Amino acid sequence: MDAKLTLKLDKEIIELAKKYVKENGTSLSQFIEDYLRRHVKPKKYDIYDELSPEVREIAQHFKGGKKANQDVDYKKSKADYLLKKYGK
Repeated sequence: MDAKLTLKLDKEIIELAKKYVKENGTSLSQFIEDYLRRHVKPKKYDIYDELSPEVREIAQHFKGGKKANQDVDYKKSKADYLLKKYGK
């Protein structure tokens, strides 16, 4: 969906930009949009970033349909983590 953006730029730059886009058969709006698309990347959202370390460890074992590692004692892992974190 398009939205309107107002920019305040040096008059000389605007004139040079208009000349450039005219010579290259595009519009100033399209030129700026293309430039921003190349230089501004959306942050990749990863739900695992929001999880606590112990839950992330468990969840990543299931990522991609994998089964949990049967050799890992998750209750002990959590207890060890809490012991290390709180020192009790």
